[in-house]
Amino acid sequence: MKKFSLALLSVFVAVFIAACSTPFAPSITNAVVSPAEAKVGQAKCRYFFGFQVTSCSVDKAVRDGGITQIQSLDLEDFGFWIYSSRTFHVRGK
Repeated sequence: MKKFSLALLSVFVAVFIAACSTPFAPSITNAVVSPAEAKVGQAKCRYFFGFQVTSCSVDKAVRDGGITQIQSLDLEDFGFWIYSSRTFHVRGK
């Protein structure tokens, strides 16, 4: 549980330091979500030459999935020379 909390804290720090931050802290719950009722939302930022081309936020990912209770938040980074991207994956009810 400590590793999960530390990883989650790291994600939130990265989100609020980065340009694609949300104006409020989403509340992560310990909601148990069965695969049948699971919803997933995504938001993707794209960067060229270090400049942000598209915007994204955790809030945008939550709205994309129609999620009311967040179970988990994953951050996926990809970088290749002049192009990079960051994708937020939110899972919940």
